Amino acid sequence: MSEVTLIAGEADPSLRERLDQENNAVNAAATGHPDARLLPIAARGDSGDLDGGRYGWTWGGCGRTPGHPNEWRLPRVATANARAELGCGCGCR
Repeated sequence: MSEVTLIAGEADPSLRERLDQENNAVNAAATGHPDARLLPIAARGDSGDLDGGRYGWTWGGCGRTPGHPNEWRLPRVATANARAELGCGCGCR
């Protein structure tokens, strides 16, 4: 058996994109839903400065923005964005 090296952290900035692409390809082949995409959400103040943010994803007509249960405002904004802009119709969370 060959050696395997595990690298954690920011050692490979393209890793997330590659994992997303490969995971989405497997899911699309298995389900017939090829519409996966990332859903970035930025919360900006009046000055335009970044006050907070999160990211989630859409897939199969739904959107999800996971986070801490006490973070109530951003998930609500993200859900509204997903429904309005991406046509999600499944009661996105």
